[in-house]
This record gives sequence, C-alpha cells and structure tokens, in this order.
Amino acid sequence: QGEGFLPVKWRGAALAEFDGTRWFNPPGQEQVVQVEENGQVVVRSATEGVSRGPNLIYQVHLEPLIADTLFFAGTVETIKIDVRYLRYSRGGGFHVAPRYGNRGLNYSARGFLPNEWAAGRYTAQLPLGVLRELLSLPEMDPRIPELAQQMTLGAETPAQKARALEGHLRRDYGYTLELLSKPVDDPLAYFLFERKKGHCEYFASSMAVMLRTLGIPSRVVTGFQSGVYNPMTGWQVIRASDAHSWVEAWIEGRGWTTFDPTPFDPSGGGPGLLSRLSLLADTASQFWNDWVMSYDLGH
Repeated sequence: QGEGFLPVKWRGAALAEFDGTRWFNPPGQEQVVQVEENGQVVVRSATEGVSRGPNLIYQVHLEPLIADTLFFAGTVETIKIDVRYLRYSRGGGFHVAPRYGNRGLNYSARGFLPNEWAAGRYTAQLPLGVLRELLSLPEMDPRIPELAQQMTLGAETPAQKARALEGHLRRDYGYTLELLSKPVDDPLAYFLFERKKGHCEYFASSMAVMLRTLGIPSRVVTGFQSGVYNPMTGWQVIRASDAHSWVEAWIEGRGWTTFDPTPFDPSGGGPGLLSRLSLLADTASQFWNDWVMSYDLGH
C-alpha cells in the first residue's frame, strides 16, 4: 500500500513432468496444511543462504475462478486466510480446499523478494528423487539437444548456459497469440524449427526442456505478470490477459532461479481509452467490494 506499481510475477504453480505435449504434476504429491485458529499459515520452506531483498506485505482479493490456486509475489513466509486448510504441492504452489464461493477470496501474505543473483551461497540441496524427476525427458526430436548445445556454445557454468538459452529465445523467436490452424505431432520441434513464433508456454517449455538436455534441473511455472497499477484505488490489477508462464532452473549455489525467455509482445501498446475505462470499472468494483460486500463497523 502506498508503494505504487510493483513489478513482480504472481506465482501460482510449478509443473515438473513433460510428456512431449503438456506439462503436469504427478498425482498424489500434495500435502494438506492445516490453517491455525487465527487464520495463519507459516510456510516452512528452505531459505537458508537466500539473499533477502525488500520485504513484502500485501493483500489479495481473488475473484471467483475455475482454478483453486493461490497466487503470491516473491517468497511467501506467512499467509493469513479464512479457510480451514490448504493443499501444498511439491513445486511450492498453494491450493484452496474446499473451493471458495462466488464472492471470491481474500488473503494476505508476508514475505520478501529474493535477490537471486546476489553473491553468497545457497546451502540447500535437491533430494535425489526430485533431481531425477526434474531432469527426466520424453523421446524428442534429436535436433532439440543439438540446438541447446549450439545456443550455449562458450557458456561454462549452468547460470551462464541458462542466460544464453533465455537470450537466444528472446532474440531469435517471435511472440504471437495466434493459434495453430491444426495440431502438429511435435509442437515443441515445430515451434523451434518451423514456425519460430508462439506464446509464453512455447518459450517456457522450450527453455525448460533444453535446460534438462544440458543436465540443469528445471520446471515450468504458471501464474500472472505484474498487471497494472490503479492510482484511483491504490491496488494493482491483474487480469486473465496477464496469465504467463516462465522457467525456474536449479542453479547450484543459488537454488531456484527465475528465467523468462518470452520476448516482448509487439502488439501490447500503451494505456489507451479502453485501458483507462477498465481502471474505472475496477475502481467501481473495488468500491463495491470494500463498502458493500465487506462492510463492517470499521468502515
């Protein structure tokens, strides 16, 4: 509050398995987290050695969605939410159970923005079983590992190789939301060698797969981009059109490190009339939520 626009990614879930056409998490790997009587959940994640950036304290109003995923900025340490329990996936995602009603859901979070590239050592290690899972690959076009080698030529460390892949995908490929006219047998190879343009899921999938061919554990993350700041309400507004996918790679000594290989969307212009009108609509919606739906003696 009072800080203006916050340029962060809103992380929902991390997907670990790829079958050649889609990313998913194996069933049966979620844990049930009991919410304390005061509505608080303390997230006991491994953060030893992580360089802390700015602290984050924020509230979220999540409109009713088909999905049951919660979204967080940065590394979350404490959640306050009015449900009985949450489901926690191994990739660090939180899910509501039971599903919330048609009014949406309010929750708050405390945490920090990790400084992923700061000097210092991250002491945690990936368990062997998780490491194998995050390096597993289906049968694929043999040109894909060859392309990964070409793109990382001259890079020595895993971090340098990941940066090289990220840079090549951003520079050498184009962004489009236009769907294929018909399905293809190998969407990843078709994207990398034929069409050479696509949306964020193609870029994230390509980078994660090529990282694995180089022996670097990786996963695809789904969530939202930063959205827009509404100066009339002081809230940041994230819409369905801000949905995004990116990559987390496990870099020895740094832990999970974020990479975003998707290039800039050339069709995304500045704030036009429709954008300003939508902010007015968001303001009216926020007013209704604060002063009608959530009205109490404090208000």
